[in-house]
Amino acid sequence: MIKKILIILISIFVNFDFYAQDSQLFENTWYLNKVIINGNNSFPPSNSEVEFVSAIFTKPNIFRTFVCNTFDTEIDFSNTDEFTITSYSLTLILCNLQVNSDFEGVYFDFFFDQSTQDPYTIPFLYEIVVNGNRKVLTITNVNGDMAIYANEILSNQDFDVLSFTIFPNPVKDVLQVSTQNEVELKQIQVYDVMGKLVLEGKSASIDFTGLASGLYFVEVETNQGVLVKRVVKE
Repeated sequence: MIKKILIILISIFVNFDFYAQDSQLFENTWYLNKVIINGNNSFPPSNSEVEFVSAIFTKPNIFRTFVCNTFDTEIDFSNTDEFTITSYSLTLILCNLQVNSDFEGVYFDFFFDQSTQDPYTIPFLYEIVVNGNRKVLTITNVNGDMAIYANEILSNQDFDVLSFTIFPNPVKDVLQVSTQNEVELKQIQVYDVMGKLVLEGKSASIDFTGLASGLYFVEVETNQGVLVKRVVKE
């Protein structure tokens, strides 16, 4: 009789722990917006080899994410907003493009604390913020670094939905942000491919004249959300 009671109690606690998690975590495919390591932004690649970086949580305890390789983990929800990695596997495919290899190294390292010999004790906090149909998932590791995801892919279509455009692209000197309807521009930040902040401002135009030619990431914050656009400086 006592044994049966213990089994029932264990079952109750396990089910409570599982259902205590935010169901939205499992109901969405999450698309990586950026990784912030030591205050530096790293944006996922978008090219012929890696169109986007996605992640999924599968009931009851699987977290899986992809770049060129698949990072597959079993996780334990130790709290309602926290999990730890209990085991993992990683495929060993070489990226064809160096930019993808470089980002993959930064991204996968986010999930391991190099200061400890036991990665399975590292807690990760997560938070989901809902803004209309848009959901943003932020995972934070013990170093305060963050991986930020959304439930939709950031693309030109997102800018159409928010009723603003960025032009010209490629840009030679001044980049313009044109807003419509009730979209309010709050801030513009420009990062190079290494995630270094190189320009910022609150006006609808940013002067690219002093920047070297190459690829940049323009992060636009509005009253309806934050989106990232890739811009080429000629």
